[in-house]
Amino acid sequence: FGTWQRIDLPLYISAEYCLLLDADTVVVSPFSFAAFGSNVTGTLGFSSELQEDHVPSNAGVSLLNVPFLRESLESFHSFIFSHTSPQFDMGPSDQGAYREYYWNNLTFLGAEFNVKPY
Repeated sequence: FGTWQRIDLPLYISAEYCLLLDADTVVVSPFSFAAFGSNVTGTLGFSSELQEDHVPSNAGVSLLNVPFLRESLESFHSFIFSHTSPQFDMGPSDQGAYREYYWNNLTFLGAEFNVKPY
């Protein structure tokens, strides 16, 4: 259930952006927010675990626009808490909830931000 804690990040983060990395993420070289370029998302961005897939599908590496998430937090909570199972149409758990609720606002982070070496 720890993964669900990310839904409340807008309540505790005072920065404009937050880069969320799952505990099993390995950072192989230094980077800064500048790595996301001048078109940094105004909403939230996920990457993909597949090199050829450019669909924002994995919340394990997430770039979050905190003010955007804060504005929608109450309705996002209502969406989640009115659900009767942890399975959402676009995947399980909080990752599925984010993808389903924010799909029209979700941007793709380059695959270099989330590559599975196996």
